Amino acid sequence: MSFMTINGTAFPVELNSLAESFEDVGDAGRAHGGAYHRTRQARKRLMSFNSIVMAEADARAWRGIIEGDGQCWNFEDPWTLFSKRGKAVASPVGLATSASIAKFGAKSCQITNTTGSGVFATGGDGTLGATYSFWEYTAGAPTWDNWVYRWNGASFDKYKNGVATGSSPLRCIFTPTVTQATLTSINDGFARFVDDVAALPFVVPVAWITGLMFPGTTAYPGTPNVLVAGDVVGSGVSLTMAGAVDTANYVMGNLSGSPASNLQRLAVKLLEV
Repeated sequence: MSFMTINGTAFPVELNSLAESFEDVGDAGRAHGGAYHRTRQARKRLMSFNSIVMAEADARAWRGIIEGDGQCWNFEDPWTLFSKRGKAVASPVGLATSASIAKFGAKSCQITNTTGSGVFATGGDGTLGATYSFWEYTAGAPTWDNWVYRWNGASFDKYKNGVATGSSPLRCIFTPTVTQATLTSINDGFARFVDDVAALPFVVPVAWITGLMFPGTTAYPGTPNVLVAGDVVGSGVSLTMAGAVDTANYVMGNLSGSPASNLQRLAVKLLEV
């Protein structure tokens, strides 16, 4: 088991840098007679730590993940066609949540097989590129396949279940830009379903995709929260936390045996929600 994973990806924590504290939810104080009273309803964990020195591109991706940049639609009630940050699928035509089948949870998004379409925006301005992920259901197999579209600086590379591919989804057309992507049905008479659509305004490392760490094998947590697991929280346990990167310090060092001056070390805080 990894020491710490964030959204399923192992986070490289700097040795001996992690400090944990606790926040009491409730009131505490002394009565007029001097007796101490505490009405603690819950206890929340706060973690502070540094990353190891890493490449600037990796640090940028981690900042985006930790701070919850981007949008995620899981199509569950009560959000339906809204992301957990409240952003609606734009220009929806023939889209509806469906309880007949889902990759995660109880519902997915069903797209009509004639003119169904919708636009999923990252919420960013495109300067840092974009990464998109969604699960597509293939009727007849039946299987769920994960598709990731990653900006390479000029176009989008495609990955199916973590493997680079030149093929495309069977039941829909996915047309991405660095700010939004349009999902359109193929008029072939088959029902089509998608689930867990993530639109991120930054580029994730290829190793996360090919290592099946992004988007992972569980539901993508609704931004801006993250899902933390590993030895740091205990076997079989995961915590939903809100994250922030306090500082991103530039340092000089070696990367893969070569000197580099644009490396970064992140100072991170995670607060249990």
